[in-house]
Amino acid sequence: MYQDFSFYYDRFAYDIDYQRFYRYYKKIFERFSCNPKLVLDMCCGTGTLTTLMSKDYDMIGVDASWEMLNVARGKDDSGKILYLNQSMTDFELYGTVDACYSSLDSVNYLLEDGDLKKHFSLMKNYLNPNGLYIFDISTIYKFRYILGNKTFTDETETDLFIWQNCYENRLLTMDLDVFTETDDGTYERISETHYERGYTVAEIKKAAEQCGFHVEAVFDDLTFQPAHSKSKRIFFVIRSIEK
Repeated sequence: MYQDFSFYYDRFAYDIDYQRFYRYYKKIFERFSCNPKLVLDMCCGTGTLTTLMSKDYDMIGVDASWEMLNVARGKDDSGKILYLNQSMTDFELYGTVDACYSSLDSVNYLLEDGDLKKHFSLMKNYLNPNGLYIFDISTIYKFRYILGNKTFTDETETDLFIWQNCYENRLLTMDLDVFTETDDGTYERISETHYERGYTVAEIKKAAEQCGFHVEAVFDDLTFQPAHSKSKRIFFVIRSIEK
């Protein structure tokens, strides 16, 4: 996943309000008495948010895609962000961090039974005591009623993006196609298939608590209102408990 498509990601992610994510994370840090110096961006993608956050924090970005990281490194004019090519369930840092976030439903990419606990266990190892981990998921409601078995399209002057979904048994299969115009006027097709798993709030809470976290809050999308049955995206704020 996110190989050739990485170079087109930002073209079709123009509607993501990264500034809003940036402000939201800062408010969460303040609200939950967290004053981090070193912050981990787990599944940092093309690094747009990592770069924004680097204005206020020392940053580490982790992603499983070399191609996404290559795009991210091109945005880091300071050269101070440490980028690591590692996965959510098998990563190793050089030390601990004060806080971590994972944006845009990266946790939904944990597909296998036990992946949540693997991820949370590793995160617990690398978070300082009382450190916060903030992450969001797309909900089962969103998978079932918003994305469902539907097809979406988007286009720019030179590219056409087609996103076809199939949802069954809590697994969302996304077939992504980009048709991009070449110099001779023909079109090149780039295709990838992505999978996301739907999780309940109870499942995530249980896995987090078993790995040594306290669940501080579960919020509706980019707000401080409680998540509800029709939330499309929900944010978890969990804290590493001191041993």
